Amino acid sequence: MEMKKYNLDILFLGGVFKEGEIMKQSKSNVQFAANVLQWNIIEGLDYLNEQPVNLLSAIFIGSYPKYYKKILIQRKDWSHLPGAKDKEVKFWNIPILKKFSRGWSLSKEIMIWAQQKNERKKVIIAYSMDYSILSALKSAKVSNSEIITCLIVPDLPQFMNLSSSKNYSYKLLKNIESDLISQLQKYVDSYVLLTKHMADFLKIQNKPYVVIEGMVNFKDQTTYLDRRREEQEKSRKTILYTGTLNEKYGILNLLKAFELIKDKNYRLQICGTGEAEKDIVEMAKQDNRIDFRGRVSREEAILLQKNATVLINPRNSEGEFTKYSFPSKIMEYLVSGVPTIAYSLPGMPEEYKDYMYFIKDNTVQGIANTIINVCETNPIQLKKFGEASRKFVLSEKNNIRQVEKIMNIL
Repeated sequence: MEMKKYNLDILFLGGVFKEGEIMKQSKSNVQFAANVLQWNIIEGLDYLNEQPVNLLSAIFIGSYPKYYKKILIQRKDWSHLPGAKDKEVKFWNIPILKKFSRGWSLSKEIMIWAQQKNERKKVIIAYSMDYSILSALKSAKVSNSEIITCLIVPDLPQFMNLSSSKNYSYKLLKNIESDLISQLQKYVDSYVLLTKHMADFLKIQNKPYVVIEGMVNFKDQTTYLDRRREEQEKSRKTILYTGTLNEKYGILNLLKAFELIKDKNYRLQICGTGEAEKDIVEMAKQDNRIDFRGRVSREEAILLQKNATVLINPRNSEGEFTKYSFPSKIMEYLVSGVPTIAYSLPGMPEEYKDYMYFIKDNTVQGIANTIINVCETNPIQLKKFGEASRKFVLSEKNNIRQVEKIMNIL
C-alpha cells in the first residue's frame, strides 16, 4: 500500500495494553474495542511515519477491588517495534484516586519527552477524553509550547458508562470531571471525532478536526474469510450479540424479540458482561435456544462471529448519546464477512446503508421480524452480502487510510 511518508516525532498517549495479563486480572468486561482501535491507530502511524511512534500508556482497566484484582499497577518499559520507547506508567487503581494518580504519572513522563531535543516536529496523538489524558497534554504544552496535540474522542465523558445502576455520587463526580476536561480543552490543537455531531457538542470552532467513525486492520484481508467454517447446519440459524450487556444498548429488547420467534432451529448467542446478566441467565433457563457465554476472549468472540448466521446490534436511536457514538462492534461485525443487523443511528454515515440490514420498526416485534427476514434469505445471497460489506470496510475503512486523515490535519 503506497502512501506518503511523514517524518515526525510522534508520541501516542492512551491506555493501550497487551491483552494476556489484563484478561487474567479482570473481573468484568475488558476494554477490547478501545484496545483494538488504539493498536490499529498505532499501526497506521508506524506505517505512515518514517520512525516508529513511542507509546505512553496508563492502561485502561477496571478499578480495584470490584473490577480488577490489583490495587497498584506497576511501571513497565518495553518496545512494540525496534526503535520505539514505550512505557506503561505506575498508578493506584482505586476509584477517584485513580484519575489523579494516572494523570500525575503520565504528566511526569510526558514532560521528560517534551523537553528532549529533536530535529523532528513533536506531535502527541492522545486517545480518550479523559481527565488524566488531558492533564498530561497540559503538562506537555506547558513544557514545550511548540508541540502539536491531537485528541481522539471515541466517547464524550457525559455519555460514558450508561449503566442504569450508577448512583447520584457517581453522576456528580462525572459532572465535575466533565467541567475539568472542558477547561483543559484549550491545550488541544486538533481533534479526531467519531461523529459529526461531536463537533457542535464540544464547541470546536476554529480548530481543525476530522470525523473517523472507526477502522479495521488492513492485514485482516488474509485472515478472516479464509478461516470461516463453510459447512454449517443449514437448518440452524444463529443470531449473535457480543458486547456490553446494558439495558440502554437494547439487549433486553433483543431477548424479548427472540422470545417472539418460535422456530426451534433458531439460536441466540450472547457474549459479554453487564447489568442485564441476571435477566439473560433467567431467560436462558426458560429457553434452551439461548446460549449465554458471559465474558469471552476477543479470539473466541471473533470465532463465534465467523460461524454465526447473522450478527446483531440492538442499540436503537433513543437517547441523546446515540448522536455521539458509532458502535465499535459494527466495524468488527462487518469485517467478519457475516451479515449485520442494526438500527440506523444518528451518528452513522450514509455510506453504510448498503452494507447492513436495518431494523426499520423501533419495536420488539420489529427486531423479531428483521431477524426472521434476514435469516430466511437465500444463503448464497446472504454470503454475497456479507462479503460485499467486508470488502467495503477493508478498502474504505482500513487503518492506513483512516490514520492518513489524522496525519493530514496535523
